[in-house]
Amino acid sequence: MADCVAMEVDVNEQNTKAVEFYQKLGFETYERTAQDDQGKDYPLLRMKLETVEANKQGKSPNR
Repeated sequence: MADCVAMEVDVNEQNTKAVEFYQKLGFETYERTAQDDQGKDYPLLRMKLETVEANKQGKSPNR
């Protein structure tokens, strides 16, 4: 597990193209909120991608 990296995104649930895009990349929904971060009634899907290809060669996922 030490070599795992997790990337997370919040996606508006009504933006089905974005949800499908992230799902095709391997992201999975781990939480749903009824409102966005500003308290508006826009449900968010919190999605996470966990990878095992972490820093074995000293590479950061942000590079």
